[in-house]
Amino acid sequence: LLLLLGPFALIAAAKASRRRSRRTQGPPDLRVAGGWDEYVDSALDRGLTAPSELTRSELAAHFAAQSAASSAEGAAAVSTLAGGSLATLADRAVFAAEAPSAEESEEFWRIVDAERGMLSQGAGTWQRLRAAVSLRSFARHLSPSKAARARAAAWLPERRKRTRPSGPRQS
Repeated sequence: LLLLLGPFALIAAAKASRRRSRRTQGPPDLRVAGGWDEYVDSALDRGLTAPSELTRSELAAHFAAQSAASSAEGAAAVSTLAGGSLATLADRAVFAAEAPSAEESEEFWRIVDAERGMLSQGAGTWQRLRAAVSLRSFARHLSPSKAARARAAAWLPERRKRTRPSGPRQS
């Protein structure tokens, strides 16, 4: 039984550890940025998509649109009412000249926790379990950046030309 359930427990523990680290490690602006990452990861684990080229505000609107579409299809409605506000607060924390206070960071995380609860609202037990052990949020951090993909796309054809022999193949 341990061998069967162990990997799922390990994934859930890794997510809890990541969430705790984001909430408590570093200065308040870093904790706010971690809160935004937690919000995005929660949405990904629940099946929403997060195109990497979108800004925070665009991503929050994208989540709201996906939620509206899924509720129109009869799926459980997902509300991301505070997503836009989270995006604005996260941008302010990261880019403003004055760093947020510890209290502002804690308030941000309270909103993130409420939004995570809203994302789970209306979901059945199996959907919640599937989200708890989903690896999509880990894969987001492993995928190459858009710039890295562009460099690879430009480099690979050149590399192939140089390594292939020109002329007829000999057996």
